[in-house]
Amino acid sequence: MNRTVLLFGDGIGIGQWDAQGGWAARISRDLMATAMQHGTRQSDTLYNLSVDGDTSHDVVQRMHAESLARAREGGVNVTLVHIGLQNAFHLTRGSSRVEMCQMYEAHLKQMAGICAQVRSRLMFIGLIGADEERFDPGGRAFVGEEYRDADLAALNRTLVEFCFEQRHPLVQVRDEFFKAGLDHVLSDGVRPNTQGHQLLHDLVREPLTQLLAGGNPSIPTERPTPQPAP
Repeated sequence: MNRTVLLFGDGIGIGQWDAQGGWAARISRDLMATAMQHGTRQSDTLYNLSVDGDTSHDVVQRMHAESLARAREGGVNVTLVHIGLQNAFHLTRGSSRVEMCQMYEAHLKQMAGICAQVRSRLMFIGLIGADEERFDPGGRAFVGEEYRDADLAALNRTLVEFCFEQRHPLVQVRDEFFKAGLDHVLSDGVRPNTQGHQLLHDLVREPLTQLLAGGNPSIPTERPTPQPAP
């Protein structure tokens, strides 16, 4: 069966800071290799629809049209969403942490609704975190760009809570990146380097395989620990 996988993300999704094209490119190569092993010219196809700088709002605005444009008969098989880094982008945010998380949750609900409309199974990928001491000013896209790990942690808790309540598969990556050492897997303090993209690939590959096979992998089994707002 030739199945469709859509990825909606930001600069991490397009493979910034990785000469091998990023974690999603590795997944695409895996899908092709699997087809070749089975002696077929038809492989599952991953459409990387990530856009550098996108927020969850941007994804909501384009998800329906871009999903329909790539849907095969019967709908899209799987949609992956890895978004949220730019929601914590302080230069343009201009809202409180509570407001930021409330808006993020509203967008997650809209994404889930769109996926239901296009008959796509949905799996989210958690947020990574920030090594604030290592954030590289020379790599900033905008003057004044700033990320705080507390903001990314709050967004990630919002995502875990949403997936727990709505029973959506979620690949949780934050703890694994911290275990690996942010200085080892991040390029500029917030975006993965080659090792980080390989780690993302390794974390996503098996849950995606299970999802394509009709399983329900990685659904959170408990609510995240609540944290008081600053």
